[in-house]
This record gives sequence, C-alpha cells and structure tokens, in this order.
Amino acid sequence: MNQAASADGGHHDGPRGAQVVIGLAIMLLGVSFLFERMDMWHVHLSRHLWPLFPLFFGLARLLEGLRRTRRGRYVRGGMWMINIGIWGLLTEFHVFGLDYDTSWPLLIIAAGINMVWKSIECSRAGRVQSN
Repeated sequence: MNQAASADGGHHDGPRGAQVVIGLAIMLLGVSFLFERMDMWHVHLSRHLWPLFPLFFGLARLLEGLRRTRRGRYVRGGMWMINIGIWGLLTEFHVFGLDYDTSWPLLIIAAGINMVWKSIECSRAGRVQSN
C-alpha cells in the first residue's frame, strides 16, 4: 500500500474530483481578481461576498468526508471552514450588530469546539481499537 493510501485510510488511483473542481474554481477566481485589479477585465466582485468561498470549500470538504471511511478529519475541517464562512457573513453584513471588532471571539469559541470534538473523536477511536 502506498503512503497516500495509508495516510488517509483509502486508496486513490487518480485525482479526487472535488479537489480538482475546487482548485480550478479558486484559480479562476484568482485570475478574475488579477484581471480586475489590472483593469483588463471589468467585473465587479463584491468584497462582502468573500465568506462564500470558505463556506463552499467547507461544504465540499464535508461532503468528501461523508464518503470516506476515516472521515473525522475531513468533517471537522469542513465544519471549521463553514464556521469561518458563517462568521464572515455575519460580520460583513453586520447581523446582530456584529463587526470585526466585536465578533472575533466567535472564532475562538469555534476553535475550542473543534478541539473538544477532536479529543472526543480520538478517545472514541482509541476505545474502539482497544476492544
């Protein structure tokens, strides 16, 4: 078994479809921003919509994790990106009066939840393996 197969619990013969699509979308977005900044292409990309990118990336990661045998890392990573996207949307659109100065503790809370979740998952995995 190769290293890639043992590292994430599954064998992959080729590129993963979701990662290729996300990578191409990110590249296209970067090219769009570059051309817009160089006045080569006049497309208006609202700066308020940046949270949609971690939100979509997190959703793709979450869906990829649900297809895998060892899914914990993918699901947690996807949920973390979704949390960042939701935080960004709340902050950009000042939902509940939140802005960057007042909302940053939400990221610390989300990081703590992620750490507790990982710890619980690891302790469950240890109990399952020891039985």
